[in-house]
Amino acid sequence: MERIRTAVVAVLLWLVPCQGLSIHNCGGQSDGKPVAHPVAKPENMRKANAGSALSAMMGPYPGSSSGVSGVVSVTMSGGLLKVAYTLTGLDASLTSGGLHIHSGSGTDVCSDSSLPGGHYFATGFVDPWSTTWSKTAGSTTATGSFSVGASGYDTLAENEFHAVVAHGAGGARVGCGFLQYYGGLTSAIGEYPGTSSGVSGLFKVSVYTGLLEVSYTLEGLAASSTSGGLHIHSGSGTNVCSDASLPGGHYYAAGVTDPWFTTWSKPSGSTSASGTFVVGASGYDTLAENYLHAVVVHASSGSRVGCGYLGTYTTLSSELAAAMGPYPGSSSSVGGVVSVSVMDSGLLRLAYYVDGLSASETSGGLHIHSGSGESVCSDASLPGGHYFASGFVDPWFTTFEDWPAAHLPRAPSRWARAATTRSPRM
Repeated sequence: MERIRTAVVAVLLWLVPCQGLSIHNCGGQSDGKPVAHPVAKPENMRKANAGSALSAMMGPYPGSSSGVSGVVSVTMSGGLLKVAYTLTGLDASLTSGGLHIHSGSGTDVCSDSSLPGGHYFATGFVDPWSTTWSKTAGSTTATGSFSVGASGYDTLAENEFHAVVAHGAGGARVGCGFLQYYGGLTSAIGEYPGTSSGVSGLFKVSVYTGLLEVSYTLEGLAASSTSGGLHIHSGSGTNVCSDASLPGGHYYAAGVTDPWFTTWSKPSGSTSASGTFVVGASGYDTLAENYLHAVVVHASSGSRVGCGYLGTYTTLSSELAAAMGPYPGSSSSVGGVVSVSVMDSGLLRLAYYVDGLSASETSGGLHIHSGSGESVCSDASLPGGHYFASGFVDPWFTTFEDWPAAHLPRAPSRWARAATTRSPRM
């Protein structure tokens, strides 16, 4: 039986133009050391494709006086587009309005009211953009999702950088954004309401491989603790941290196993923690569905000590991704996605989702190699060796790792953590 693995590791290098990535099996890796535990049970994971979501940060339509903001995300479902949205600043008297992808495109498409154009669909197709956001009367926030009929432009690549337009009363254009792969949400963390914990920090989440990828920096933690829960909760809104009852419980969809056994971790004696992890499928795996949701930090005892909400959208300009396949000349059936980004610390962060590996093995090397170019995987000689600069010690002993099924964590008493490999000068 094939195993599917996901985890995060980091190494000290510079981000560079796309280089060759290779996966080694255990038998072919003499210097490999396991560096990261899997971060979710296999049944919580799903296979993803590179660039498996687009997101748009929404703002007022150019030239309008609306106060619309929010996030719209687009994924694929059954070969068609699926749109998820969280919109704020809508007219309280309305219960619905149009929400469409338009023909205009580019990072400046929302700079002038003439640029978004009309509905985006191909010649010979019926216009599918009768889709709408919806909410209850009296509220100014709308959240939800819908599927889009065939437009003739039914891939993410064909919709990248296209305008998203939100409509209000009488079809008036009130919101605008553009779709891109590289987005993220950030939450400032403070004390949990009603406590005097002293906890502060930042929590960032992005989506590229189809799952939530989290990085965090926390201060004010108990020096005696080494780990504790760090989760997105069901409560939402800019005032979600004003009262202890508002953040609610873990945020995941009906019919999905709770993936929120994720944790922060640190050495005993320290009051600071930083790291990364990947979250198993929650059923709410887009930025739009997590926008404004509460982030809760737990102490080692499980008590709630920190709170924030995912209210700031940022563009991630330094993320690369590789779609993995068999090594040239091999008969392996390896597939998956490896993404690389630069953390605030300056370390490279590798997130991976790899399947088709041997069921009998538990780890193997995962490295960036010196070969480069679009044809680097066409011949076994092209990927070359490990990629690191002259004067630096080779940092590429990083590995994928999996635990046999019998040793998978049964409760959040086992903490997943990212590892850092430093590359000192020789």
